[in-house]
Amino acid sequence: MIFWNEHLPSSLQGIDFTDKENFTEITFSIVIDTINTLRRIALEINDIIIKSLSKESILNKVVILEFQKMHKGKINGLEIERKVSKFRAFCKSEFGMELDDNDIGIYKSSIA
Repeated sequence: MIFWNEHLPSSLQGIDFTDKENFTEITFSIVIDTINTLRRIALEINDIIIKSLSKESILNKVVILEFQKMHKGKINGLEIERKVSKFRAFCKSEFGMELDDNDIGIYKSSIA
């Protein structure tokens, strides 16, 4: 319980992990505690997944493929600067990912 009380927005109000007699009773406080606990677990899982993925793998396996699919045939006649601009905007708006000039240099051939 100490862990959850330290990591939840408010301490546990209804869940008592040590109560072996009333563990089948569901109260409003237990429901709220369960939702908060699940929310915290989801954040922890999200952090673990994000840490295991690199920016490069996300760009290669998801972002570039989505960009190519979305802009298929629409950007063929554009100058490279315009394609890069569209790609930067796509990364920012769809994935919240900002690319620096080094990233663009690496992936320029993939978006051209």
